[in-house]
Amino acid sequence: MLKQGTSQAFYYRYHSPSQTFNVAATIAVTVATAGLTSGIAASGVLGNTSVIIFGSMVGSGTNYVTSGGKSDLTVSFGAASFNFSNNELGYLGKDGNSTWQNVGYGLGGFGNVVDLFGVINPQNSFHTLQTDNTDLKNGFDPGHSQFENQNGKLSISFGPKNQRQNIVKKFLGSKGTNDYRSLHGMDINTELYNVGLNSKVVNTVNKISAKTPYSAALGIQCTGATTLTALLSGHFMPNIGLLTLNAPQFAHYTLMYERQIRTVSAFSSIYFTK
Repeated sequence: MLKQGTSQAFYYRYHSPSQTFNVAATIAVTVATAGLTSGIAASGVLGNTSVIIFGSMVGSGTNYVTSGGKSDLTVSFGAASFNFSNNELGYLGKDGNSTWQNVGYGLGGFGNVVDLFGVINPQNSFHTLQTDNTDLKNGFDPGHSQFENQNGKLSISFGPKNQRQNIVKKFLGSKGTNDYRSLHGMDINTELYNVGLNSKVVNTVNKISAKTPYSAALGIQCTGATTLTALLSGHFMPNIGLLTLNAPQFAHYTLMYERQIRTVSAFSSIYFTK
């Protein structure tokens, strides 16, 4: 049985007008901030870091004001943050961090790295991402992912030099080529236009892929080349060298929804590290 006054205390604690206002204000500011940060994410240079700084300032500032200064005032920069209420610096890998805090700082740090690539390798040419979807019904066709420049010439087209080799060699490793389409052709299922890339990055990845063995089992394949080119050109594209998901559609959908992915990643970083 509840003690006398318990329900009344519960009512005032959770449903007082001031707290209702605080919650409503926080929700309203969060929604508005999401729209603004989505626009910042698409703005280009330092888009990821700017989203994290702006989003954390607005979110933390709103909570600080609506709580009457009871919540901490914190600004996140990506791989690090600063708590102005406690004069404390937080960062990736700091002793005492929870797993989720390190996840948040890791997401923010990846955004910082992408921004750095964007500054070092500014996007100075436009390309079309072309995708031949994976087809496992009519024999094993892993599909293909490549970039074509505005003149219709191949920018990035990495794949196995011998397309008709047996499936074991195709998976475990064989000689690769950076001119896959010219050698074997492809059925283009989807195209994504006007993808900004850095010309020097395109040339460098082409040189690397020309000397790199193809291996579907290790993920060293077409999608690895296209995502690496996009990442080094400042796109929010998860990639570890030429190792990445063995799915041509991965590059297509990641670039198509890049702005949304940037925003979600930024808010996740802010949430996990607060």
